[in-house]
Amino acid sequence: MKNKITTIIVFTLFLFSIQSSVAQQTSVETIVERYEITFYSEFKGQKLKLKLSNLYYSIGDYNSTINNKPLESKEKIFLSITSEDIITKEFLKIFEPKAPKINGYIEIKDSRRKMPTRKLEFLDAEIVLTESFSSISIAEGADNSITIYTDILVIDGISIFSKQ
Repeated sequence: MKNKITTIIVFTLFLFSIQSSVAQQTSVETIVERYEITFYSEFKGQKLKLKLSNLYYSIGDYNSTINNKPLESKEKIFLSITSEDIITKEFLKIFEPKAPKINGYIEIKDSRRKMPTRKLEFLDAEIVLTESFSSISIAEGADNSITIYTDILVIDGISIFSKQ
Protein backbone atom coordinates (compact mmCIF):
# COMPACT_ATOMS: atom_id res chain seq x y z
CA MET A 1 0.00 0.00 0.00
CA LYS A 2 2.81 2.36 0.92
CA ASN A 3 4.58 1.66 -2.38
CA LYS A 4 1.38 2.35 -4.30
CA ILE A 5 0.91 5.75 -2.63
CA THR A 6 4.55 6.62 -3.17
CA THR A 7 4.30 5.61 -6.84
CA ILE A 8 1.15 7.70 -7.30
CA ILE A 9 2.79 10.72 -5.66
CA VAL A 10 5.96 10.39 -7.76
CA PHE A 11 3.90 9.93 -10.95
CA THR A 12 1.75 13.00 -10.10
CA LEU A 13 4.83 15.12 -9.45
CA PHE A 14 6.29 13.92 -12.74
CA LEU A 15 3.14 14.96 -14.61
CA PHE A 16 3.16 18.40 -12.95
CA SER A 17 6.81 18.92 -13.88
CA ILE A 18 6.12 17.99 -17.51
CA GLN A 19 3.12 20.32 -17.63
CA SER A 20 5.15 23.13 -16.08
CA SER A 21 8.04 22.76 -18.53
CA VAL A 22 5.66 22.59 -21.51
CA ALA A 23 3.83 25.69 -20.26
CA GLN A 24 7.13 27.58 -19.86
CA GLN A 25 8.31 26.53 -23.30
CA THR A 26 4.99 27.56 -24.83
CA SER A 27 5.04 30.97 -23.14
CA VAL A 28 8.59 31.63 -24.34
CA GLU A 29 7.67 30.58 -27.88
CA THR A 30 4.63 32.84 -27.92
CA ILE A 31 6.66 35.93 -27.07
CA VAL A 32 6.96 37.66 -30.41
CA GLU A 33 8.72 40.92 -31.08
CA ARG A 34 5.75 43.16 -31.86
CA TYR A 35 7.72 46.14 -33.12
CA GLU A 36 11.05 46.33 -34.86
CA ILE A 37 12.51 49.66 -33.74
CA THR A 38 15.73 50.89 -35.33
CA PHE A 39 17.81 54.06 -34.88
CA TYR A 40 19.54 55.43 -38.01
CA SER A 41 21.97 58.33 -38.27
CA GLU A 42 25.10 59.39 -40.07
CA PHE A 43 28.12 60.85 -38.30
CA LYS A 44 31.28 62.03 -40.07
CA GLY A 45 30.41 59.94 -43.13
CA GLN A 46 29.80 56.79 -41.07
CA LYS A 47 26.28 55.30 -41.29
CA LEU A 48 25.07 54.25 -37.86
CA LYS A 49 22.33 51.76 -37.06
CA LEU A 50 21.21 50.51 -33.65
CA LYS A 51 18.45 48.02 -32.92
CA LEU A 52 16.27 49.36 -30.12
CA SER A 53 14.18 47.60 -27.52
CA ASN A 54 12.11 50.62 -26.43
CA LEU A 55 11.20 54.13 -27.53
CA TYR A 56 9.54 56.74 -25.32
CA TYR A 57 8.51 60.24 -26.19
CA SER A 58 5.96 62.72 -24.97
CA ILE A 59 4.63 65.71 -26.85
CA GLY A 60 2.92 68.65 -25.19
CA ASP A 61 2.21 69.36 -21.58
CA TYR A 62 -0.90 69.32 -19.45
CA ASN A 63 -1.68 73.04 -19.76
CA SER A 64 -1.36 73.19 -23.56
CA THR A 65 -3.51 70.06 -23.97
CA ILE A 66 -6.30 71.26 -21.66
CA ASN A 67 -6.45 74.73 -23.23
CA ASN A 68 -6.14 73.48 -26.84
CA LYS A 69 -3.02 75.56 -27.35
CA PRO A 70 -0.19 74.44 -29.61
CA LEU A 71 3.00 73.35 -27.95
CA GLU A 72 5.16 76.39 -27.36
CA SER A 73 8.48 75.72 -25.79
CA LYS A 74 11.80 77.41 -25.44
CA GLU A 75 13.22 74.01 -24.52
CA LYS A 76 14.08 71.11 -26.76
CA ILE A 77 11.82 68.11 -27.07
CA PHE A 78 13.35 64.78 -26.14
CA LEU A 79 13.05 61.15 -27.13
CA SER A 80 14.29 58.35 -24.91
CA ILE A 81 15.41 55.07 -26.43
CA THR A 82 16.83 51.89 -24.95
CA SER A 83 18.83 49.08 -26.50
CA GLU A 84 20.36 45.83 -25.40
CA ASP A 85 22.95 46.00 -28.16
CA ILE A 86 26.47 46.95 -27.18
CA ILE A 87 27.38 50.46 -28.32
CA THR A 88 30.14 50.20 -30.94
CA LYS A 89 33.21 52.44 -31.11
CA GLU A 90 31.81 54.10 -34.23
CA PHE A 91 28.59 54.90 -32.39
CA LEU A 92 30.48 56.21 -29.33
CA LYS A 93 32.06 58.93 -31.49
CA ILE A 94 28.70 60.74 -31.51
CA PHE A 95 29.27 61.47 -27.82
CA GLU A 96 32.65 63.19 -28.26
CA PRO A 97 32.72 66.56 -26.46
CA LYS A 98 33.04 68.62 -29.65
CA ALA A 99 30.75 66.44 -31.77
CA PRO A 100 28.37 68.40 -33.99
CA LYS A 101 24.62 68.07 -33.65
CA ILE A 102 23.23 65.08 -35.47
CA ASN A 103 20.32 64.32 -37.76
CA GLY A 104 18.66 60.95 -38.00
CA TYR A 105 15.50 58.98 -37.66
CA ILE A 106 13.90 56.11 -35.80
CA GLU A 107 11.82 53.63 -37.75
CA ILE A 108 9.10 51.54 -36.11
CA LYS A 109 7.78 48.52 -38.02
CA ASP A 110 4.81 46.49 -36.77
CA SER A 111 5.51 42.77 -37.21
CA ARG A 112 1.77 42.08 -37.24
CA ARG A 113 1.28 44.68 -39.99
CA LYS A 114 -1.66 46.26 -38.18
CA MET A 115 0.04 49.66 -38.03
CA PRO A 116 1.88 51.31 -40.93
CA THR A 117 5.61 51.87 -40.51
CA ARG A 118 6.21 55.01 -38.46
CA LYS A 119 9.21 57.29 -38.94
CA LEU A 120 10.37 59.81 -36.33
CA GLU A 121 12.94 62.23 -37.75
CA PHE A 122 15.08 64.41 -35.52
CA LEU A 123 17.21 67.32 -36.68
CA ASP A 124 19.91 69.35 -34.91
CA ALA A 125 19.91 66.86 -32.05
CA GLU A 126 22.24 66.33 -29.14
CA ILE A 127 22.31 62.96 -27.46
CA VAL A 128 23.18 61.62 -24.02
CA LEU A 129 24.19 58.01 -23.33
CA THR A 130 23.67 55.95 -20.18
CA GLU A 131 25.06 52.41 -20.14
CA SER A 132 24.74 49.78 -17.46
CA PHE A 133 26.57 46.51 -17.05
CA SER A 134 25.93 43.85 -14.44
CA SER A 135 27.79 40.67 -13.60
CA ILE A 136 24.49 39.00 -12.72
CA SER A 137 22.46 40.11 -15.72
CA ILE A 138 20.08 37.54 -17.17
CA ALA A 139 20.08 39.05 -20.64
CA GLU A 140 23.13 38.97 -22.85
CA GLY A 141 25.06 42.14 -23.53
CA ALA A 142 24.47 45.46 -21.86
CA ASP A 143 21.57 47.76 -21.25
CA ASN A 144 21.80 51.33 -22.39
CA SER A 145 19.53 54.26 -22.82
CA ILE A 146 20.00 57.24 -25.06
CA THR A 147 18.20 60.52 -24.69
CA ILE A 148 17.87 62.59 -27.85
CA TYR A 149 17.33 66.33 -27.35
CA THR A 150 16.15 67.81 -30.61
CA ASP A 151 15.18 71.19 -32.04
CA ILE A 152 12.99 69.64 -34.75
CA LEU A 153 10.78 66.53 -34.62
CA VAL A 154 8.92 65.23 -37.67
CA ILE A 155 6.63 62.19 -37.38
CA ASP A 156 5.48 60.55 -40.60
CA GLY A 157 6.17 63.73 -42.56
CA ILE A 158 4.24 65.96 -40.11
CA SER A 159 6.26 68.67 -38.35
CA ILE A 160 5.36 68.11 -34.70
CA PHE A 161 7.89 70.35 -32.99
CA SER A 162 10.22 73.06 -34.18
CA LYS A 163 12.16 75.36 -31.90
CA GLN A 164 13.01 77.58 -34.87
